[in-house]
Amino acid sequence: MPLNRREPEYQWKPLSHWVAATQDKDSLVRWRAARALGEIGPKAKTAVPMLTELLNDEDSMVRWTAARALGQIGPEAKAAVPILTELLKDERVRWTAVWTLGEIGPEAKTAVPALTTLLRDKDDEIRQTAASALGEIGREAKKAIPALTEIIQDTGNDLRKTATLRKAAAEALQKIKKEKK
Repeated sequence: MPLNRREPEYQWKPLSHWVAATQDKDSLVRWRAARALGEIGPKAKTAVPMLTELLNDEDSMVRWTAARALGQIGPEAKAAVPILTELLKDERVRWTAVWTLGEIGPEAKTAVPALTTLLRDKDDEIRQTAASALGEIGREAKKAIPALTEIIQDTGNDLRKTATLRKAAAEALQKIKKEKK
């Protein structure tokens, strides 16, 4: 069977192969398909509906990898924002969901309230990643400015953790304000 050379490939298999594999009964095959689609990146934008479907997979590694793949696709994955926002409640994949929302950028503006709430999360990595994601969303995240400003002003007890979080918040504020013109 000749391959359509115009179709993006990963490991010598065309995009259509990987899209079809997202429907396989075997979770390992679905995981590999999501990983491959992520490696193809923005050229795999036609796979966004299938990857979005995988965000509801019973296997958390499939969900995690599908979320990551959507982030690798970037702004073209905007249709997944509502489900990614819901995944912020899933402890197993929420860090990746936060990161992915940042990679989608301004198109993820509907997630700003949920990401702003995560700035008060008990997990410092989640807080830092949420701050970074808000920065990537840019001026569409202007409602997060008060919460980000509060982080910058917090001196906290653990200076190393606080400094890292404060740096992420400062960078996010700079991006949000820089975008304003």
